[in-house]
Amino acid sequence: MSCSLDDVNLIIVHQGQKRYWAGVKTCGHILMDERLGLWADNPEPDLSWISKSTWGEMLEAIETPLVEPVYGSITVDFDAKHIIDRSGFGLFFDLNLSWLALTWRLPREAPVTKKSLRGHLRAGRVQLIEACDLRDACRTGEVFPALLPKAEAFAEDKLAIGSWYARFKLPEGWVYCAAVEDDGVAG
Repeated sequence: MSCSLDDVNLIIVHQGQKRYWAGVKTCGHILMDERLGLWADNPEPDLSWISKSTWGEMLEAIETPLVEPVYGSITVDFDAKHIIDRSGFGLFFDLNLSWLALTWRLPREAPVTKKSLRGHLRAGRVQLIEACDLRDACRTGEVFPALLPKAEAFAEDKLAIGSWYARFKLPEGWVYCAAVEDDGVAG
């Protein structure tokens, strides 16, 4: 897989401070990893493990945000409990079952670790849905921004009608929002 680390700004806000990572277009699946801290009783970000994981190949800590990331940004605000997706991907918490199967078949390439998946299943955070349900425009955070055709074309390939997906519930009290257009602010 040829990837460049200029696809997405991952911005994490905690106690008023912002930290930045440069990532590839699919790096948003890191949000489903329990080690990130979203599902902790007192949510606090932790990316200390990133360099020793397969995600380490997809994210790199940077001092300032990328000026023109190809797909935009993902902001995880631990203070406000908001996830703002300006990447256009819009499916971080929905996984095709074949992608989910990678957790056991090819764990180094899987978007969810075995430990995280077990935690999500034990906590009842996973439900099955049909692909056609993903396109419902009434669902906050799941609308593809019209201004990001590259991301829309990428995702459209993955949404064959009749396919089944696993939807991971957001942590209690968190809000996920897919921004329709970039506000021009890098971070």
